[in-house]
Amino acid sequence: MKKLTPSIFAIITVISFNSCDKIDTPIAAEILNTDNLIWDDSSHVESSPTMRKVLIEEFTGHTCSNCPQGAAQLQTLIGTYGSQIVPMAIHSDATFCDPRIDGNGNPIFFIGGQPAYSTDFRTIDGDAYRTDFGVSGIPKGLVSRRGNANVFPFNSWDGAFQAIQNDVPIVSIGLSTLYNDSARIVKTVVNTNWLVSSSGNYKLQIQLVEDSIVDWQLNGSTDDPNYLHRHVFRGSINGTWGSVIPTANSGDSDTQEFSHVLSSKFDEKNCIIVAFVYKDNPDYEIVQVEEIHVTH
Repeated sequence: MKKLTPSIFAIITVISFNSCDKIDTPIAAEILNTDNLIWDDSSHVESSPTMRKVLIEEFTGHTCSNCPQGAAQLQTLIGTYGSQIVPMAIHSDATFCDPRIDGNGNPIFFIGGQPAYSTDFRTIDGDAYRTDFGVSGIPKGLVSRRGNANVFPFNSWDGAFQAIQNDVPIVSIGLSTLYNDSARIVKTVVNTNWLVSSSGNYKLQIQLVEDSIVDWQLNGSTDDPNYLHRHVFRGSINGTWGSVIPTANSGDSDTQEFSHVLSSKFDEKNCIIVAFVYKDNPDYEIVQVEEIHVTH
Protein backbone atom coordinates (compact mmCIF):
# COMPACT_ATOMS: atom_id res chain seq x y z
CA MET A 1 0.00 0.00 0.00
CA LYS A 2 1.08 3.58 -0.62
CA LYS A 3 0.35 6.63 1.47
CA LEU A 4 0.04 9.99 -0.23
CA THR A 5 2.44 12.68 0.96
CA PRO A 6 2.30 15.59 1.34
CA SER A 7 -1.31 16.70 1.95
CA ILE A 8 -3.31 17.16 -1.22
CA PHE A 9 -6.64 18.84 -1.82
CA ALA A 10 -7.78 17.79 -5.26
CA ILE A 11 -10.36 19.77 -7.18
CA ILE A 12 -12.71 17.16 -8.46
CA THR A 13 -15.80 16.37 -10.31
CA VAL A 14 -17.65 13.81 -8.23
CA ILE A 15 -19.11 11.10 -10.40
CA SER A 16 -22.38 9.74 -9.12
CA PHE A 17 -23.65 7.80 -12.07
CA ASN A 18 -26.63 5.53 -11.60
CA SER A 19 -27.24 2.52 -13.79
CA CYS A 20 -31.01 3.02 -13.67
CA ASP A 21 -31.43 6.80 -13.65
CA LYS A 22 -29.89 9.15 -16.16
CA ILE A 23 -28.12 12.13 -14.63
CA ASP A 24 -30.41 15.11 -15.14
CA THR A 25 -28.05 17.89 -14.04
CA PRO A 26 -24.34 18.57 -14.63
CA ILE A 27 -22.01 16.94 -12.12
CA ALA A 28 -21.17 19.41 -9.35
CA ALA A 29 -17.56 20.29 -8.57
CA GLU A 30 -16.46 19.76 -4.97
CA ILE A 31 -13.31 19.71 -2.85
CA LEU A 32 -12.13 16.25 -1.88
CA ASN A 33 -9.78 16.01 1.07
CA THR A 34 -7.31 13.18 0.54
CA ASP A 35 -5.11 13.96 3.56
CA ASN A 36 -3.54 10.80 5.00
CA LEU A 37 -5.50 8.62 2.61
CA ILE A 38 -4.04 5.16 2.15
CA TRP A 39 -3.84 4.12 -1.50
CA ASP A 40 -4.51 0.40 -1.83
CA ASP A 41 -3.47 0.24 -5.46
CA SER A 42 -1.48 2.34 -7.92
CA SER A 43 -0.52 2.15 -11.59
CA HIS A 44 1.51 4.19 -14.07
CA VAL A 45 1.97 4.14 -17.82
CA GLU A 46 3.95 6.33 -20.25
CA SER A 47 2.96 6.72 -23.87
CA SER A 48 5.63 5.82 -26.41
CA PRO A 49 7.31 8.88 -27.96
CA THR A 50 7.34 7.06 -31.30
CA MET A 51 3.77 5.68 -31.48
CA ARG A 52 0.61 7.67 -31.84
CA LYS A 53 -2.27 5.86 -30.19
CA VAL A 54 -5.74 6.30 -31.69
CA LEU A 55 -9.03 6.67 -29.83
CA ILE A 56 -12.07 5.13 -31.53
CA GLU A 57 -15.32 6.43 -30.05
CA GLU A 58 -18.03 3.96 -31.02
CA PHE A 59 -21.57 5.32 -30.82
CA THR A 60 -23.94 2.50 -30.01
CA GLY A 61 -27.21 1.54 -28.33
CA HIS A 62 -28.66 -1.52 -26.57
CA THR A 63 -31.78 -1.71 -28.77
CA CYS A 64 -29.86 -1.07 -31.99
CA SER A 65 -29.95 -4.40 -33.84
CA ASN A 66 -26.93 -3.57 -36.04
CA CYS A 67 -24.74 -2.14 -33.30
CA PRO A 68 -23.13 -5.48 -32.35
CA GLN A 69 -21.56 -5.36 -35.82
CA GLY A 70 -19.80 -2.14 -34.86
CA ALA A 71 -18.68 -3.64 -31.56
CA ALA A 72 -17.36 -6.71 -33.37
CA GLN A 73 -15.46 -4.54 -35.85
CA LEU A 74 -13.84 -2.62 -33.00
CA GLN A 75 -12.70 -5.87 -31.37
CA THR A 76 -11.33 -7.03 -34.71
CA LEU A 77 -9.28 -3.85 -35.03
CA ILE A 78 -7.95 -4.27 -31.48
CA GLY A 79 -6.99 -7.83 -32.36
CA THR A 80 -5.12 -6.57 -35.44
CA TYR A 81 -3.46 -3.42 -34.13
CA GLY A 82 -3.26 -4.14 -30.41
CA SER A 83 -2.73 -1.39 -27.88
CA GLN A 84 -2.36 1.29 -30.54
CA ILE A 85 -6.15 1.48 -30.50
CA VAL A 86 -7.94 2.78 -27.40
CA PRO A 87 -11.65 1.85 -27.56
CA MET A 88 -14.69 3.59 -26.10
CA ALA A 89 -18.39 2.77 -26.57
CA ILE A 90 -20.73 5.73 -26.11
CA HIS A 91 -24.40 4.93 -25.62
CA SER A 92 -26.21 8.00 -26.88
CA ASP A 93 -29.17 7.88 -29.23
CA ALA A 94 -32.73 9.03 -28.68
CA THR A 95 -34.15 5.94 -30.38
CA PHE A 96 -31.85 3.08 -29.42
CA CYS A 97 -30.50 4.01 -25.96
CA ASP A 98 -33.56 4.89 -23.92
CA PRO A 99 -34.03 2.46 -21.00
CA ARG A 100 -37.36 0.68 -20.66
CA ILE A 101 -38.30 2.21 -17.32
CA ASP A 102 -41.01 4.47 -15.95
CA GLY A 103 -40.56 7.87 -14.33
CA ASN A 104 -39.63 6.23 -11.04
CA GLY A 105 -36.97 4.01 -12.57
CA ASN A 106 -39.08 0.85 -12.47
CA PRO A 107 -38.84 -1.65 -15.37
CA ILE A 108 -41.75 -1.57 -17.79
CA PHE A 109 -40.59 -4.13 -20.37
CA PHE A 110 -40.18 -7.84 -19.69
CA ILE A 111 -38.97 -10.85 -21.64
CA GLY A 112 -39.56 -14.28 -20.12
CA GLY A 113 -40.66 -12.61 -16.92
CA GLN A 114 -37.34 -10.76 -16.59
CA PRO A 115 -36.93 -6.97 -16.95
CA ALA A 116 -35.17 -6.19 -20.24
CA TYR A 117 -33.33 -3.11 -21.46
CA SER A 118 -33.85 -1.32 -18.15
CA THR A 119 -30.21 -0.28 -17.68
CA ASP A 120 -29.41 3.31 -18.57
CA PHE A 121 -25.98 3.57 -20.18
CA ARG A 122 -26.50 7.18 -21.26
CA THR A 123 -24.47 10.12 -19.96
CA ILE A 124 -24.78 13.87 -20.31
CA ASP A 125 -21.28 13.99 -21.80
CA GLY A 126 -22.08 11.30 -24.36
CA ASP A 127 -25.23 13.16 -25.39
CA ALA A 128 -23.17 16.34 -25.86
CA TYR A 129 -20.66 14.56 -28.11
CA ARG A 130 -23.41 13.00 -30.23
CA THR A 131 -25.07 16.39 -30.69
CA ASP A 132 -21.96 18.50 -31.24
CA PHE A 133 -20.29 16.04 -33.62
CA GLY A 134 -23.51 15.41 -35.53
CA VAL A 135 -23.69 11.65 -35.02
CA SER A 136 -26.81 10.18 -36.58
CA GLY A 137 -27.56 6.60 -37.50
CA ILE A 138 -25.59 4.10 -35.46
CA PRO A 139 -23.23 2.29 -35.28
CA LYS A 140 -20.95 5.19 -36.21
CA GLY A 141 -17.63 6.31 -34.81
CA LEU A 142 -15.00 9.00 -34.45
CA VAL A 143 -11.39 8.02 -35.14
CA SER A 144 -9.31 10.35 -32.95
CA ARG A 145 -11.85 13.01 -34.05
CA ARG A 146 -9.71 13.57 -37.14
CA GLY A 147 -10.90 15.80 -39.97
CA ASN A 148 -13.00 18.16 -37.83
CA ALA A 149 -14.48 15.15 -36.05
CA ASN A 150 -15.59 13.25 -39.13
CA VAL A 151 -18.13 10.55 -38.29
CA PHE A 152 -17.39 7.21 -39.95
CA PRO A 153 -19.54 4.10 -40.46
CA PHE A 154 -18.01 1.09 -38.74
CA ASN A 155 -16.69 -0.44 -41.98
CA SER A 156 -14.56 2.69 -42.54
CA TRP A 157 -12.82 2.71 -39.16
CA ASP A 158 -9.92 0.59 -40.37
CA GLY A 159 -9.10 2.93 -43.23
CA ALA A 160 -9.42 6.00 -41.01
CA PHE A 161 -7.08 4.40 -38.49
CA GLN A 162 -4.50 3.45 -41.11
CA ALA A 163 -4.46 7.04 -42.38
CA ILE A 164 -2.93 8.24 -39.10
CA GLN A 165 -1.36 5.16 -37.49
CA ASN A 166 2.18 6.06 -38.60
CA ASP A 167 2.01 9.72 -37.58
CA VAL A 168 4.84 10.79 -35.29
CA PRO A 169 3.44 11.89 -31.90
CA ILE A 170 3.72 15.56 -31.00
CA VAL A 171 3.05 15.06 -27.29
CA SER A 172 3.56 12.27 -24.77
CA ILE A 173 1.31 11.34 -21.87
CA GLY A 174 2.28 9.98 -18.48
CA LEU A 175 -0.80 8.56 -16.76
CA SER A 176 -1.02 7.44 -13.12
CA THR A 177 -3.87 6.23 -10.94
CA LEU A 178 -4.16 5.64 -7.22
CA TYR A 179 -7.14 3.89 -5.69
CA ASN A 180 -8.53 3.70 -2.15
CA ASP A 181 -10.82 0.70 -1.82
CA SER A 182 -12.77 1.67 1.31
CA ALA A 183 -13.67 5.18 0.10
CA ARG A 184 -13.72 4.14 -3.59
CA ILE A 185 -11.67 7.21 -4.44
CA VAL A 186 -9.69 7.25 -7.68
CA LYS A 187 -6.91 9.79 -8.04
CA THR A 188 -5.70 10.42 -11.59
CA VAL A 189 -2.48 12.28 -12.36
CA VAL A 190 -1.66 13.19 -15.96
CA ASN A 191 1.62 14.64 -17.17
CA THR A 192 1.87 15.95 -20.73
CA ASN A 193 5.21 16.66 -22.39
CA TRP A 194 5.43 18.33 -25.79
CA LEU A 195 7.83 16.59 -28.16
CA VAL A 196 7.58 19.34 -30.80
CA SER A 197 6.12 22.82 -30.78
CA SER A 198 2.54 23.01 -31.96
CA SER A 199 0.35 25.99 -32.78
CA GLY A 200 -3.19 26.33 -31.51
CA ASN A 201 -4.89 25.65 -28.21
CA TYR A 202 -4.95 22.20 -26.63
CA LYS A 203 -6.97 20.53 -23.89
CA LEU A 204 -6.62 17.49 -21.67
CA GLN A 205 -9.61 15.17 -21.36
CA ILE A 206 -9.87 12.48 -18.67
CA GLN A 207 -12.68 9.96 -18.97
CA LEU A 208 -13.96 6.87 -17.21
CA VAL A 209 -14.73 3.61 -19.03
CA GLU A 210 -16.13 0.37 -17.63
CA ASP A 211 -15.45 -2.86 -19.50
CA SER A 212 -17.20 -6.24 -19.64
CA ILE A 213 -20.74 -5.42 -18.52
CA VAL A 214 -23.20 -8.29 -19.05
CA ASP A 215 -26.62 -6.93 -19.95
CA TRP A 216 -29.36 -6.97 -22.58
CA GLN A 217 -28.61 -6.20 -26.22
CA LEU A 218 -30.67 -6.57 -29.37
CA ASN A 219 -28.35 -8.53 -31.64
CA GLY A 220 -29.93 -8.79 -35.07
CA SER A 221 -33.36 -10.22 -34.29
CA THR A 222 -32.25 -11.79 -30.99
CA ASP A 223 -32.82 -10.30 -27.55
CA ASP A 224 -29.64 -11.35 -25.76
CA PRO A 225 -29.70 -11.02 -21.94
CA ASN A 226 -26.04 -12.07 -21.65
CA TYR A 227 -24.43 -9.73 -24.15
CA LEU A 228 -20.94 -8.54 -23.19
CA HIS A 229 -20.83 -4.76 -23.43
CA ARG A 230 -17.22 -3.67 -23.91
CA HIS A 231 -15.50 -0.35 -23.16
CA VAL A 232 -18.64 1.46 -21.95
CA PHE A 233 -18.17 5.22 -21.52
CA ARG A 234 -19.27 6.26 -18.02
CA GLY A 235 -18.49 9.98 -18.12
CA SER A 236 -15.83 12.69 -18.13
CA ILE A 237 -13.84 13.33 -14.99
CA ASN A 238 -12.66 16.87 -15.81
CA GLY A 239 -15.72 18.21 -17.58
CA THR A 240 -17.37 17.51 -20.91
CA TRP A 241 -14.64 19.32 -22.85
CA GLY A 242 -11.72 18.82 -20.50
CA SER A 243 -9.23 21.31 -19.06
CA VAL A 244 -6.79 23.68 -20.72
CA ILE A 245 -3.16 22.77 -21.33
CA PRO A 246 -1.43 26.15 -20.94
CA THR A 247 1.38 25.85 -23.51
CA ALA A 248 2.37 23.63 -26.43
CA ASN A 249 6.03 24.44 -27.05
CA SER A 250 8.66 21.76 -27.48
CA GLY A 251 9.87 20.62 -24.06
CA ASP A 252 6.95 22.14 -22.16
CA SER A 253 5.29 19.91 -19.60
CA ASP A 254 2.10 20.18 -17.58
CA THR A 255 0.73 18.11 -14.71
CA GLN A 256 -2.95 17.94 -13.79
CA GLU A 257 -4.61 15.81 -11.14
CA PHE A 258 -8.21 14.99 -10.37
CA SER A 259 -9.87 12.74 -7.81
CA HIS A 260 -13.36 11.30 -7.95
CA VAL A 261 -15.56 8.88 -6.09
CA LEU A 262 -16.20 5.73 -8.08
CA SER A 263 -19.90 4.86 -8.13
CA SER A 264 -20.85 1.73 -6.23
CA LYS A 265 -22.68 0.68 -9.41
CA PHE A 266 -19.36 0.16 -11.20
CA ASP A 267 -16.96 -2.76 -10.88
CA GLU A 268 -13.64 -1.17 -10.02
CA LYS A 269 -11.77 -4.17 -11.43
CA ASN A 270 -13.19 -3.39 -14.86
CA CYS A 271 -12.84 0.40 -14.72
CA ILE A 272 -10.36 2.19 -16.95
CA ILE A 273 -9.13 5.77 -17.04
CA VAL A 274 -8.65 7.19 -20.54
CA ALA A 275 -6.67 10.43 -20.96
CA PHE A 276 -6.17 12.26 -24.22
CA VAL A 277 -4.87 15.54 -25.60
CA TYR A 278 -6.88 17.23 -28.32
CA LYS A 279 -6.75 20.44 -30.31
CA ASP A 280 -9.51 22.80 -29.33
CA ASN A 281 -12.23 24.16 -31.60
CA PRO A 282 -12.47 24.06 -34.56
CA ASP A 283 -10.22 21.00 -35.06
CA TYR A 284 -10.97 18.69 -32.10
CA GLU A 285 -8.38 16.19 -33.34
CA ILE A 286 -6.99 13.94 -30.62
CA VAL A 287 -3.20 13.95 -30.99
CA GLN A 288 -2.37 11.39 -28.29
CA VAL A 289 -4.31 9.08 -25.98
CA GLU A 290 -3.44 6.67 -23.18
CA GLU A 291 -5.39 4.34 -20.91
CA ILE A 292 -4.84 2.58 -17.60
CA HIS A 293 -6.89 0.31 -15.34
CA VAL A 294 -8.01 1.73 -12.01
CA THR A 295 -6.88 -1.43 -10.21
CA HIS A 296 -4.57 -4.28 -11.17
